[in-house]
Amino acid sequence: MTETKLTRRGDEEIADARLTRRGDDGIADARLTRRGFLEVSGGIGLGLAVSLLVPACAGSSGPNGGPGRLAGGASALDGAAGHEVNAYVRVGPDGQITIAVPKSEMGQGVLTSLAMLVAEELEVDWSAIRSEHALADESRYGRWSTGGSRSVREGYEPYRRVGAAARMLLVEAASRRWGVSAGECRAEKGEVVHDATGRRLGYGELAEQAGGLEPPTEVPLAPRSGFDVIGRELKRLDTPAKVDGSAVFGLDVRVPGMLVAQVVRPPELGGSVGSVDASQALAVSGVQHVVEIPNGVAVVATHFWAATKGRRKLAVEWRPGPHAAL
Repeated sequence: MTETKLTRRGDEEIADARLTRRGDDGIADARLTRRGFLEVSGGIGLGLAVSLLVPACAGSSGPNGGPGRLAGGASALDGAAGHEVNAYVRVGPDGQITIAVPKSEMGQGVLTSLAMLVAEELEVDWSAIRSEHALADESRYGRWSTGGSRSVREGYEPYRRVGAAARMLLVEAASRRWGVSAGECRAEKGEVVHDATGRRLGYGELAEQAGGLEPPTEVPLAPRSGFDVIGRELKRLDTPAKVDGSAVFGLDVRVPGMLVAQVVRPPELGGSVGSVDASQALAVSGVQHVVEIPNGVAVVATHFWAATKGRRKLAVEWRPGPHAAL
């Protein structure tokens, strides 16, 4: 089973199958200011969850360059146990932590690496962490571009602060319930512990109360010497669903009345359609339409294989483009 290891070397935060990086694409590391953190952290509200979105840089943008505050609309986290009060992280009543990742998983392990960053600061057992793709909502998550080895570099500090701030709120909630100072309490493996009395409360028991507290103004991060998750080799969170076939890919999506299209393109850049004989394509069972589009011809059918067969039956004469002689 594929394993993920998160490491940091100097100013480079990197992630791939083993989370290593070679070279430099020149993209600057994301930075966070106290003012920027405060601007976006005030949106924490009541609910059966506690979460905090922290920007990747000054201002109110999130890890992907989207707005830092919680926006309306559906989320990948909606419908699960508890209430989502933030676009990125939720602690459910059972202590399960769900992280919405607005990056494309292309085998590089981003569904695991970004979750590792949150888990490192949250003081939670890795088994309590799950991740899933966020919905493609630009008003909530900003750009969805994924590339240039940027995901961990841009999210390294913001996602760690997400976990650290949530942990501090959970500790504060427990201390208020017990009537002691937060300094007498500590987080450990998904629980808040009061050493003097031996009392313990799970994160799930504290999530609703923690979600109503004022966010911390200072969010210190764990020193590298104390890392327990970052730097470890962990089984990827997305592997089981891919092995058992339950993972949903683009080709798996089905909606009522849905049709599928296959497009044939010119043989060279800049070419265009001269003429089309669609008679044989339209004779294929399942093919509904043949449509000329800019720089191509689309075969629309009731299912993928019908569209594919129809595409192969098309007779298209192409008009050469300006680069035909290259």
